[in-house]
Amino acid sequence: MPFSAADADALVAAALPLAHGRAVVWDFDGVLADTEPLHAESYRAMLDDRGFAVAPDFFEELVGHTEAWIWDRLTELNPALGENTKAVLVEERRVRFLEAALAALSPSWIATALVPAFDGHAASQTVVSNGDPDVIGTLLEAWGLGERLEVARRGEGEDKRSLLLARCASPALVLEDSADFLRLARSSGAATVGVVHDYNRGRGIEADLLCEL
Repeated sequence: MPFSAADADALVAAALPLAHGRAVVWDFDGVLADTEPLHAESYRAMLDDRGFAVAPDFFEELVGHTEAWIWDRLTELNPALGENTKAVLVEERRVRFLEAALAALSPSWIATALVPAFDGHAASQTVVSNGDPDVIGTLLEAWGLGERLEVARRGEGEDKRSLLLARCASPALVLEDSADFLRLARSSGAATVGVVHDYNRGRGIEADLLCEL
């Protein structure tokens, strides 16, 4: 059975040996915080404002992708959005999501338990995400985690995959909610903690340790 919030001490005891001396790599959305519902609502609200109705499960295929990919997909499904408005859409959603997250979001129980526990045990703690690094950094600072967690930044043409592989080149512990990235980490020799939630349940999340968000 996956660890739950009631098992926080047991998770710490199980995860510390995996983190000892390793580079700890945190995913953000769906791991460090339960952000996916807020992301879904921000996209839904923006589409609704523009007269586009979406199915209740519209966000399931979008989870985990970059902002640019998501808007490309939404524009493909709703051509009237217009390619030339993508920059405007990205900025508007960034503001909407960040305002909502600062008002309503807090770190996950997994982050609250493990981030401080890894101090003095892990070689480093870094966030590697497809999300906006400035938004992530702002939230980490607001939660008092900014000094403990570095936020990796993608270079031009670089994606999360290459950032993750670079950090798995040395002994690493990867905390992820993506089955694909967990497989990539494991194939690179990293220890893994998989996080299960409503958007990835039943999608083959396999890891050394499993948690329920």
